[in-house]
Amino acid sequence: MLGHGIYFARSIFHTLFNARRDGAVICAEMLMGRVLAIENDELENVSNTNAWHQTFDTIYYRHPRQPLRDEFCSIRNE
Repeated sequence: MLGHGIYFARSIFHTLFNARRDGAVICAEMLMGRVLAIENDELENVSNTNAWHQTFDTIYYRHPRQPLRDEFCSIRNE
């Protein structure tokens, strides 16, 4: 949804059935670097693209109604 990168979530509950319902859950701390915070009306600008990689390291999507569904997509490997 947020383009190419490594996805992180704020809540394990809302991620258990992602990754085609067959992924692993890893608890990690990450260095987010330069962050682009977006909301629902900006999703189409970043969806399925890597255009933001030149300027930002991480996208932070603020879910409009459920903060525990916020998600992050990062290209950093630190």
